[in-house]
Amino acid sequence: HDLRSPLARVRGRLELLQISGASGEALERELAEAVGHLDTLLETLESLLAIARIDHGVERSRERVDVARLADDLVDYFRPLAEDRSQDLVLATEGAALVEGDRHLLFQALSNVVDNALRHTPEAGRVLVSVARRGGEVEIRVADTGPGIPEADRARAIERFVRLDASRHLPGSGLGLSVVDAVVRHHGGRLSFGDAAPGLVVTMAFPAAPDGTAT
Repeated sequence: HDLRSPLARVRGRLELLQISGASGEALERELAEAVGHLDTLLETLESLLAIARIDHGVERSRERVDVARLADDLVDYFRPLAEDRSQDLVLATEGAALVEGDRHLLFQALSNVVDNALRHTPEAGRVLVSVARRGGEVEIRVADTGPGIPEADRARAIERFVRLDASRHLPGSGLGLSVVDAVVRHHGGRLSFGDAAPGLVVTMAFPAAPDGTAT
């Protein structure tokens, strides 16, 4: 249902466009909207495939990953977007933080969390990404100054296709945190949500790898 309905809407709009004989700016506007909807559907399919691969135990390459370095790369990637929104995107690390896992999946999970934080944080708001080793775990925390998630709704936030009230006006498939949850479970970690007062804190904790060379 979650895929058929938007596909039917796109098909209906294209059929009306074909019948109406629209041209010029009207045609370009309608086509741009259709492309945007199809892009969202493709993103949804990619997320579903990622979850399916993880849940069915499809193994990818595992390596020793320095999550602090990974977070640094990701913050550099998102910083121009944050600057466009006058948001303060900050990284705090405490040296190397090594995890045994799939670098691509770890990057995707952290990317989803940071992207969510930026989309829910108002202009001039702040997103803090912190990475530290805590005993036998590596903790990645992403804290924003958005509306947060009420404690009663936090368990539902990782369910597939769930769009909480604060997210309904924003683009997205409702699968971002589902992918994060799947990646964290795949690596034997844990995912939790807290109150940033104001905002949300998302914590991903993974078993720490022994010290050594990391990528």
